[in-house]
Amino acid sequence: MTFLSPWWLLLAAGAAVPIIIHLFRRRIGTQVELPTARYLARAEAEHSRELRVRNTLLMLLRAAAVIFVAAAAARPFLPLPGGARAPAALALVVDNSMSSGAVSGGSSALEAFRAAARATLLRLRDDDLAWLITADAAVVSGPRETLLARLDSITPFAGSGDVPRAVALAHAAVAGSGRPGEVAVFTDAQAAQWDSSVNVDEARIVAFVPDNALPANRAVVEARPEPLRWSGGSGAVTVALLSTDSTLYRVMLEGTPVGRGVAEPDARVSVSLATTRRGWLSGTVEIERDELPADDVRHFVIYAGDPPAVSVRSSSGQYAATAVSTLVDRGRLRAGGPIAVAAADDAPGLPALLLPPLDPVRLVAANLSLQRLGVPWRFGSLVSDSVAVVADSASFGGALAPYVRNRYRLQHLATDTARTVDTLARAGGEPWAVAGSSYVLLGSPFDPAHTSLPVSAAFLPWLERVLAHRLTADARGVIEAVVGDTVHLPSWADRVEGMELSGRSFAPAVPGVHFLTAGANRVGAVVVNPPRRESLLQRLSAGDLRERFTGARSVQVTDDPAILQRSLLMTRGRTDATVFALMIAGILLILEMFFRSSGRSSRTNY
Repeated sequence: MTFLSPWWLLLAAGAAVPIIIHLFRRRIGTQVELPTARYLARAEAEHSRELRVRNTLLMLLRAAAVIFVAAAAARPFLPLPGGARAPAALALVVDNSMSSGAVSGGSSALEAFRAAARATLLRLRDDDLAWLITADAAVVSGPRETLLARLDSITPFAGSGDVPRAVALAHAAVAGSGRPGEVAVFTDAQAAQWDSSVNVDEARIVAFVPDNALPANRAVVEARPEPLRWSGGSGAVTVALLSTDSTLYRVMLEGTPVGRGVAEPDARVSVSLATTRRGWLSGTVEIERDELPADDVRHFVIYAGDPPAVSVRSSSGQYAATAVSTLVDRGRLRAGGPIAVAAADDAPGLPALLLPPLDPVRLVAANLSLQRLGVPWRFGSLVSDSVAVVADSASFGGALAPYVRNRYRLQHLATDTARTVDTLARAGGEPWAVAGSSYVLLGSPFDPAHTSLPVSAAFLPWLERVLAHRLTADARGVIEAVVGDTVHLPSWADRVEGMELSGRSFAPAVPGVHFLTAGANRVGAVVVNPPRRESLLQRLSAGDLRERFTGARSVQVTDDPAILQRSLLMTRGRTDATVFALMIAGILLILEMFFRSSGRSSRTNY
């Protein structure tokens, strides 16, 4: 017998109540023998044995009724001859995230999942409903042969996927089937993967977690070029490693080794490099293969070429002029050239970094200039408030985001709906910095009275990224992504090299570099890498994993495949015995009432 809710068996302790009442039912007091009642002594002696038997039987009937009510609450399942049972539903969730490929003891967790899941599928009947769902949300349903073929084809996903979401899909499938069923989860219980709970209201969950030891994993968790544009072909790559001992690494550019070294445990180093090649170049940082090879390589990309040439108009203010001059002195920019930094009403043409004029009187002329330049944005009303600029962490190089005190609302004309509108930063929930194919437009001038950006540590690197990447025809920018992310093409790119897209987005399934093109030229890249969290192999305890399934009717976690098979109801000939337990409890109560009433009749006759 199997109980789905064994904690309800604690109610069986209530069976002790009738026994206690029976044991303490003796009358205690002084006995006085009356002459007129002596004739009853013989009758009492004759019926004392009958009374003791009847009271004992009543006690047993009451205790048994309590026990069967407790058993019914615990949802018992009983084996049936010949394996007979009603058709049921089963959803199998197989965790094929990157960490499932970690090898320990000569085999991976995914191999253990496949073996246990195969044994489960082989015991299903033809009239059962079954689904197989993986961490990357791929759902397959159908006959047993279809699911077995799919199971054999599962390989470790190069990303995290989302196992809790897969469990939610499995629960929805079983709940919507209209049949009794359960969800079987095959997972390595990686703590980073199970960082959130999943609501499985009234579901029966059986989780299989293999007991193989965790390997000591090494991983490349960061490979970041500094800067992205290598002027003159020289630059550096920041490398971060996850390891418990010294690790040998090497840096490759276009498949050619350009650097190597030995890093200390959990080290972060900067490797200076040089190349004679020009244009967009893909690179990798690699370490020796270990038990989890998927994170032993990390991709990056650089652009090797001359510094972009920039002209600064006086209308942009002294802060812009000083910053550009500093970048020219460092060799990051060249003075004089097609890229302009100017107030919108003073811009000679595109490409340009466009600012609102310091004098509000010139705002109308600035909007007319935006129209002339073909920029689909206009300056709107002036807003005076103190709000932080919200942007991705790469926008300001990890420095504290600047504040905006005065800003003009940026109004989009939506003249080109075929391209994505690039909003680089927001202030007060509204666009503050936007970009197009050959322009970047800000809602505030470079002046401390309007924004803290020109006096912040983030100003120089931010300005360099805008001028060298956003406004050059050959190096627009790089999009960082992890496997499984949905990547949207920026407005400055037409397509992904070597890939046919049905729209302007795609979801990379493997790590690597995908170059973005505009016309016949490469203008940027999408760099896809494994998620960092998948390199952290620490597991949840069985108790912690059980708590991740909120609202479940029952959750069982085991590392024994045999216990897994015995726990799954639909892999055995079993039936829900709850109704039978309640029927027996009812019969016992009816018998208790019958014997109790017959005892009263006997006493009346006397």
